[in-house]
Amino acid sequence: MTEPKESKVEKRKEQLIKLHKSNILLILFAVFFVLYLLTKSVLMAFLSGLTLISLFILDIYVSAAQTSWKQELIEVGKAALVAIIVWYLVSFLLGTSVPISGVVSCSLLPSYERGDFVIVQGIKPQDINAPTIEITRSELDEVMKSKVLCGPTQNGTVNYSCQSMCPRISSKTKELIGYSPECVRKIIVKGQEIKENLGNDVVVYAAHINGTYINMDIVHRVFAKLKVDGKYYLLMKGDNNNYMDISYFDIVSEQDIKGKVIFRIPILGYIKLVISGPAYYGEPEGCDTILLH
Repeated sequence: MTEPKESKVEKRKEQLIKLHKSNILLILFAVFFVLYLLTKSVLMAFLSGLTLISLFILDIYVSAAQTSWKQELIEVGKAALVAIIVWYLVSFLLGTSVPISGVVSCSLLPSYERGDFVIVQGIKPQDINAPTIEITRSELDEVMKSKVLCGPTQNGTVNYSCQSMCPRISSKTKELIGYSPECVRKIIVKGQEIKENLGNDVVVYAAHINGTYINMDIVHRVFAKLKVDGKYYLLMKGDNNNYMDISYFDIVSEQDIKGKVIFRIPILGYIKLVISGPAYYGEPEGCDTILLH
């Protein structure tokens, strides 16, 4: 005799409620997440994201089963509203549209690590801690058009002065393991020398290429500020990168600046990575070594 459909539904509901009470998904997420942190395995990242999303869906289903879908949708709506209000409140208090961000690469090692969760505060460009040099609009245009890695721009307004054979150490053992062929250590702007300074502010900015936003915010350190007719433009560089950001992206203008990093929380940013999809699972190039300064 076939079991009634209603009975099957109730049985499945009871099984899901039992699964929810057992916290097995939470335990699995913790195990997979720790294994991901230890191994950086793409599989562990996928399983971490899958169990976390499944846990969220199961929690909604069980709550709806114990009350009603209407009541659960109301509760989810309330939670979403509270989250939006908190987001805008924090944004207002910190003076930025992006009060939190995550470090997704290893370009700022060892100061900031991939997976760091960072708190961002809005800042006026003139208040950013970095050397400032005034140049003309035509000189700025020259700098913006030049995409050199090392050496002077077309008319020599800026010279990206590179050191040869830059030492790199292992990010795990901290032992010397090799050298980059070259790396920018200082710049010379209109005869004024500016050396790399790890005491300068780290800021979050919207990255553009040929004027188009590439759907990516970058967390890097300010190397220098160029002041043109009262407006500021930033030359940026990752501590662990060999070259300046402007060699690959557009120069950072005032409107691109989201704010400066004022605090970081290690590891928490990895949760964002595991639920963001496969594009963020694998460890990017450059995480195995650190550029010595």
